[in-house]
Amino acid sequence: MKKLEQLPHAQRERLAFIDFSLSYFGEIARADLIAKFQTGLAAATRDFATYKEFAPCNLELIHQSKSYHRTEQFVPLFEHDPETVLVSLARGFGDGLASQLENSQVCVQAQQLNKPSTDILSAVMRAIHKKTALKIKYVSFSSGNSTRTIVPHSLANNGSRWHVRAYDRSTSSFRDFVLTRMKSAIL
Repeated sequence: MKKLEQLPHAQRERLAFIDFSLSYFGEIARADLIAKFQTGLAAATRDFATYKEFAPCNLELIHQSKSYHRTEQFVPLFEHDPETVLVSLARGFGDGLASQLENSQVCVQAQQLNKPSTDILSAVMRAIHKKTALKIKYVSFSSGNSTRTIVPHSLANNGSRWHVRAYDRSTSSFRDFVLTRMKSAIL
């Protein structure tokens, strides 16, 4: 079997897009791959077969919807940098390979001390995409550690940190939750 690094860059881009979509939306169809990369049906089929060779337990084909869904055993094939993921989600997924952001010589941004967990970000994005509830363990200054059930609908950056806007079932109100204060998130 070939190593991932031995594949052509364009194919790695497509595989990274499959991995990203499974990580953050929980599903992807061949039509999504074709629309994003203007490839043919046969090429998209080969890309899914190649992805399955490298990560056989990550996805399953659901014939009714003709889409691949993330499995419970999913382990990302690519490392997705949290900051790049958030920018990609905010702007629409641009580059398949989520590379580290380069510091600009003319535009300085304060370094973030805390980056959100990609596992938690992934669960939040899948809950938003599926419009479903999410059980979180959350640490807040006012109430300490708590377990909450929220229904997230969007992400927002206030300039210094990322928040999840969600309906909090325990308070029956909409609240903002700081992404880095979430210690676990389960669909």
